[in-house]
Amino acid sequence: MTKFLKVGLSVLALSAASSLQQLSHAQVAGGPAPSVFKVVPTPNIRAFPFHSDLDAVSASSATDIWAVGQSGLHFDGKKWTAFALPQIAGDLTSRISGVADLAPNNVWSVGDINISQQNPNQIIERYDGTLWSVSPGPNFQPTDQPSLEGLTAISATDMWAAGSILTTIGGFPSAFPLFEHYDGTAWTSTIDESNLNGFILGISARATNDVWAVGDIALEVTFIEHYDGTSW
Repeated sequence: MTKFLKVGLSVLALSAASSLQQLSHAQVAGGPAPSVFKVVPTPNIRAFPFHSDLDAVSASSATDIWAVGQSGLHFDGKKWTAFALPQIAGDLTSRISGVADLAPNNVWSVGDINISQQNPNQIIERYDGTLWSVSPGPNFQPTDQPSLEGLTAISATDMWAAGSILTTIGGFPSAFPLFEHYDGTAWTSTIDESNLNGFILGISARATNDVWAVGDIALEVTFIEHYDGTSW
């Protein structure tokens, strides 16, 4: 009786496996469902071998959208137009990785310059409705290497940028999370020395006392920080 039971179960298992294979084949044969997205034509500001890739996007309205990366693109509701960004060469030694579009005449972006070169540094840029220009950021030690990855804005007088900084503390170069705040007049920096080898890669703000940043520690574990209006 046991022998027949085992045989019967084996037949059922084979039948189930066959049904799953047929279902899987049918799913593959049918192909993926059509995407809700569609490709939109966009210009390249530079010809090969230079780069024009994009890393971030922000919109103040349906007729005012900025995308940034190795170049800048603006959408006016009808078409995309390419813009050169200051000190962004399109050769992978510089990049813009975050953007916040508050209004057609008030757009901010952050990123890095001199990547893999002697003097790596962060860069902050602003668009005033006519052209992009470099905006002064916080002051650091000459040997510091700040890097910005993300940008978020609550208002024109309350913005946060975040990334990491390689700095010398206690005689040893170390990497720490870096936060920079703009109050409408100037940028100030905060280095989180409690999280060695912490890297912030994204940031988003819901309110002045509710800002979140995410990244990793030593490329090994997830890492999240929260700002409550007083401290990270």
